[in-house]
Amino acid sequence: MSSMRLDTGHAGSPRLSGRKTRFPFSHTFNGALKHIALGIKNLYCKFMDFLAPGWESKQIGVCIDGARSMTGRAIGFATRLQKDLLSGLMRTLCGSHQFKLAIKKDFHCQCEDYPFIT
Repeated sequence: MSSMRLDTGHAGSPRLSGRKTRFPFSHTFNGALKHIALGIKNLYCKFMDFLAPGWESKQIGVCIDGARSMTGRAIGFATRLQKDLLSGLMRTLCGSHQFKLAIKKDFHCQCEDYPFIT
């Protein structure tokens, strides 16, 4: 991805709609990354530095999908981010992912009968 369009509804945030803007971090991972969580964290930090300078002292939470690379106790994205932030960080799982897990648990036999529910 070489360029992105940014249009946020937040007051004070950059409004770049109507023209393409090349972000300094718009690159692809080359596969040489040993720890994907570190790459995600670095990319996230660069994006937040561009979008809202000084975000490190203001962010209070992060919503993640529950994958090991996101939640890992020692090297997950949220853990790495929490270690770098000045304030505490509250982690929450994405509501749609929580719903999916609940459905799979409660309707396990239906999931086997209907493979499209995965």
